[in-house]
Amino acid sequence: MQSLKQFDFYKRIPADFRVQTSGGGTISMLAALFMTLLFTLELWSFIAGHESTTIVVDQDSATSIWVNFNVTVPSCHCDHISVDVEDMLGTNVMDIQKNVEKVPLDENGEQMPDLDHSHHHAAPKDHVSEAENLVANEATTKDTYEPTVLAADTFTKYVDSHEWVFVYFGASWCHWCQKLDPIWKSAGEVLKNRGAAITLPKVECTKDTSLCQEHQV
Repeated sequence: MQSLKQFDFYKRIPADFRVQTSGGGTISMLAALFMTLLFTLELWSFIAGHESTTIVVDQDSATSIWVNFNVTVPSCHCDHISVDVEDMLGTNVMDIQKNVEKVPLDENGEQMPDLDHSHHHAAPKDHVSEAENLVANEATTKDTYEPTVLAADTFTKYVDSHEWVFVYFGASWCHWCQKLDPIWKSAGEVLKNRGAAITLPKVECTKDTSLCQEHQV
């Protein structure tokens, strides 16, 4: 047995070497309090939980959202009212007819008993329909009109010297601006041929970035 004790790795410390001191007791109490505090905080964090807010880009642009609306437009015929929808991606849907009901009302705001068009007034004799106006505009458009390109040093002077100015802030790389360019030129040609006091200049934002930022573009 005496030879077996020589292989004992966990030798007992004699009682004479185990001395309890006030310093050691203080450190032990502080350590116990610190461990208790950590345990309590971890337990509270696990039970309470937190609220987290994140922003995620919606990749599915084809999803439709049902929107209920009830709008009363006095002194306006139903044929003159349309519903257009445009989303943040720039997709524009004109004159939505599906699931949109137009109800004619009388002067008291009550629904009229019949839904025929007998209460609609005929258009004046010299009235030009939208389709006829579009054909006339295309006939007078020769795609020769080039909008005046404004810069930071000419913008204010040009705007102040004209009565009506519609400024087109665009960028040559923008897909939607490329679609608008021919329409803008056609509109400018039509206004020019009609002698209208309206000008349609353009600002290239890739060259005059500060001017576009000044106008929040």
